Amino acid sequence: MDRASRFCRRTFLGDAWRTVAWGAAGVVTLGLAGMLRHVVGRTIDIPLPADLLERAGRQDGVQVDGIFVRWSGDTPTAFSLRCTHLGCRTRPDPASGGFACPCHGSRFDREGAVIRGPAEAPLARVPVRLEGARWIATVEADHG
Repeated sequence: MDRASRFCRRTFLGDAWRTVAWGAAGVVTLGLAGMLRHVVGRTIDIPLPADLLERAGRQDGVQVDGIFVRWSGDTPTAFSLRCTHLGCRTRPDPASGGFACPCHGSRFDREGAVIRGPAEAPLARVPVRLEGARWIATVEADHG
């Protein structure tokens, strides 16, 4: 084989590889854009039935669908259980009445404020509204 035919083959293979790589990157980008279009900005309503609120009042709060709900007998309070450090699911900590992240050790008080990092921001409050006789919590579609 002479040098000119090797150069042409090498050029062809390099161009073919770049075409495949760019095509794969395009497919991945379009796939991600399609998924994000359905998730970003979408909200989910979580109904908070009376029996759940009664239990939340008796037990100083209950977990439901990635949120933690407390009931004082007047208005429910809800927090996202997603840690503000890296998004792990926190757990209620019965000893402190707050929340603990099992991934990196962040601790939050009963109002969601950071007690110990690495998290720097408090747990997100989840908006709760009364519709007729039903309480409803509204969360982002990717809340946890």
